[in-house]
Amino acid sequence: MSQTAAKQAVRYQSPLSILSKANLNPSGILSKADLNLARKVLLAEFDLKQQTTINWEGREISRDDVLKMFDSFDSSNLIEFHNVIQQDPELKKFLEKHQFNPDDEFEEHPLYQNEAFKAFVGPYFGAALSANYVALLNNPDFVKGKALLAMPRLWDSAAEQQCWSEIGAALERKLEELKSAKSNLTSYGISVGGRGEKRFFHPDVVSLLNFLPDSFEEFRSNYGLALIELAAQCYNSGQAETCGYIVNRVKNLNGGYRFKFVLNNFIGELNKLDLQAARSSSSGSSGRSGTWIIISIVVALLRLMTLCTN
Repeated sequence: MSQTAAKQAVRYQSPLSILSKANLNPSGILSKADLNLARKVLLAEFDLKQQTTINWEGREISRDDVLKMFDSFDSSNLIEFHNVIQQDPELKKFLEKHQFNPDDEFEEHPLYQNEAFKAFVGPYFGAALSANYVALLNNPDFVKGKALLAMPRLWDSAAEQQCWSEIGAALERKLEELKSAKSNLTSYGISVGGRGEKRFFHPDVVSLLNFLPDSFEEFRSNYGLALIELAAQCYNSGQAETCGYIVNRVKNLNGGYRFKFVLNNFIGELNKLDLQAARSSSSGSSGRSGTWIIISIVVALLRLMTLCTN
């Protein structure tokens, strides 16, 4: 397959469109006779126009691509697989366009439990799921996220691993961005109602992380620790409301034991500082001096403890 086609191979494309390219009028169901005729027509197009590639739905495909594609249809199972997808409009839309609505439902078909079908459709399904999840990380939506991760998983183990790997890489990039926000509160819009809230600590972001499998618990913990540090920075910068808002969001994150230990101790220190500030206020003195140093030391020690127990 040509390099261009290979890069786009993870986005499903129904072979019915190649029949249209060959000026055939498919009935909506693939047949071996139509495919053989389309093969002859397309190969003749290469010869008549003396071209090395032809355009198919935005893809440049070579003569070898055409030969390999039609050779693959020698398997009756593969024709059946394409026909099943063609008859399931919601699945076809998801695989081809990477689009879905929260109330979309795939058809119930016994072939969806077939291991050979899962191996065939898995790379396309995994690519669509990861693309949608990554998009939701930038524009969080609880309803869409819940629906996406509740879809029937039409993949084999290889496609599943690839999908979670791609999502994991996107999450790590988001974590690095969160760490950068700690020292750039204003430029990242870190405040209640600011653009940083929607990007990093909106309730829908927390839900999106919680929807992921248990294998992502360690990431959730690391993300939660970064949010605790962000909350501490907000407290130091006079944004006590934002600090409290972040802490309340972090409480809902399904992290591991060590993350929860750090969180509980951090909340305890905040409560002590608030009590100290209230007492100082009643006595007419300033009680906020040194609070950042206290919080920084607490967070640093707890993070060190976490690292030592890994």
